[in-house]
Amino acid sequence: QEFMRESHRDRDWFIKFKAAVIGTTVLTNYNNQTYRIDDVDDKSTIKSTFPKKDGTQMSYIDYYHQKWNIKLKNVGQPLLISKKKKNVLDKSDTDRAIYLIPELCILTGLSQSMSDNRMMMRELAEFTRVNPRERIIRYNKFMNRLLSTPKSVETLKNWNLEPGKNLVNINGRVLPPQKIACNTHQFSAGDRGDWSNALRNAPMYTSASIKRWAIVAPQNVMADVQKFLGSLKRVSDAMSFFLPRPDIIPIPNPTIKSYTDAFENAINGMNPSFIMCIIPSNRGDTYSAIKRHLCVFRAVPSQVIVLRNVQNNNLSVITKIAIQINSKLGCAPWLVKIPRKNMLIIGFDVCHDKQNKNKSFGALVASINDEQTVYYSCVTEHVSGQELSDFFTANMTKVLHAYRSHNNKLPSGIMIYRDGVGDGQLSYVHKTELANIKSVCKEFYKDEEESPQLAFIIVKKRISTRFFTSGQNPQNPPPGTIIDSVVTDPTMYDFYLISQHVGQGTVTPTHYNVIEDTFKDWSPDKMQQVTYKLTHMYFNWSGTVRVPALCQYAHKLAFFASQILRGTPNTGLNQLLYFL
Repeated sequence: QEFMRESHRDRDWFIKFKAAVIGTTVLTNYNNQTYRIDDVDDKSTIKSTFPKKDGTQMSYIDYYHQKWNIKLKNVGQPLLISKKKKNVLDKSDTDRAIYLIPELCILTGLSQSMSDNRMMMRELAEFTRVNPRERIIRYNKFMNRLLSTPKSVETLKNWNLEPGKNLVNINGRVLPPQKIACNTHQFSAGDRGDWSNALRNAPMYTSASIKRWAIVAPQNVMADVQKFLGSLKRVSDAMSFFLPRPDIIPIPNPTIKSYTDAFENAINGMNPSFIMCIIPSNRGDTYSAIKRHLCVFRAVPSQVIVLRNVQNNNLSVITKIAIQINSKLGCAPWLVKIPRKNMLIIGFDVCHDKQNKNKSFGALVASINDEQTVYYSCVTEHVSGQELSDFFTANMTKVLHAYRSHNNKLPSGIMIYRDGVGDGQLSYVHKTELANIKSVCKEFYKDEEESPQLAFIIVKKRISTRFFTSGQNPQNPPPGTIIDSVVTDPTMYDFYLISQHVGQGTVTPTHYNVIEDTFKDWSPDKMQQVTYKLTHMYFNWSGTVRVPALCQYAHKLAFFASQILRGTPNTGLNQLLYFL
């Protein structure tokens, strides 16, 4: 109801209301049920009627008054639609739409304005990010309640279950900190897997050579822009990334048309290597319009910066911007050496369109050189009813072509990290996706002496398993911790890896399930080591991340295509990390 009042203040309130609520989950305050909102019906109101079981019609306003003793107030409010999933066991429920009243719904989760409120998010983190010691205390309290409540005890007994009272003690091992290589410097990633400070004065591993670039900004912030450019040059020079003076294009007002007109003038007049764009605030529609223009209509790498970051002139932020620009232009700020050569490593993830649940985007990102610093990416739009494996196969073909074009040969080994797989999809991925990939490889390698060695790894981030160091003062295990016994599945080839350090709360491990491995000279130790090394190669963060960089890039690209571009990007950008 409050959200509707806010929306009504805008002339285009219904368009914005619809865009904001579709894809969200609401709680109905009369029966405490949650529903996912799939659509909004502006042609129906609470005075509209629906057929009862006896065939008579009843209005929503009368139904809620009679059934729940609720008097609805806002007569003109549209109805929300939640489409109930098909249930093959109950045929009467197939294709059923549930109509909900906005004033009786409570939005769950965090709104965008809440997420943008840094102070609120900081305070919220104190409650959601529980440290290891407190989490163990909560575990123990829960187990005591579970084992002392008569109803729980009876249920456990009926199922012949006997949970342990204590946490399980297991042995793990910790991989050593990795060496980060820049152009002339080499340093350790450290015990926390963070090399931000060491990177500031180290020349980047490879730096882009730029002849011309442009910056588009509102006319009234030019003084701030000039100061920012001075800081950007000092920071980038220190990392041997030499940026020439840009062509500055002022715009009279920060409208989408002003930005796109400026882009066209710059592209047609000077063919810039990239375009930097200063926007007054982080309004999603402006950002999306800019990215759509430069990543779909055109194929120009871009860097969008909120004015606040320009005015703050924070050197740490500016350093990250310089690294991001260099990465978007096809160069690498650092690398971690992977011992095996002639290997293609791929990450794949899927992201669903929040406004159209029948549409999703599959993104594949691959490294196509021995140093794992040259990338190729592709995105495919997937509509419900189409086989995702078909798109995976098509993209696999493109990647093998790209690898051969770059190296004049095919890879001898292929590693695929597949994210976005639920437990119920494991069989499908194994029987269909993996089989199709093998079929593609067979066709590609029919004239080669040997087929490629292949590893296919399912990456799972959403897990409830947690690990702690033993002793009186339990802590998070350090980055590089491997657990591959006791809590792993004896019928599978799987392991847990903790690759990142968290400043607050309890670290979440990542689970890896190797469903195919034909590498002849690799032990599970080698697989784990390479996986850990790859978590150091995500150029948007000078530290380790939760998953191998190729997976993180694929996730970022799938999200970018589905939520920002709402479509597939221009193929002219396929060999750049333009989506960072």
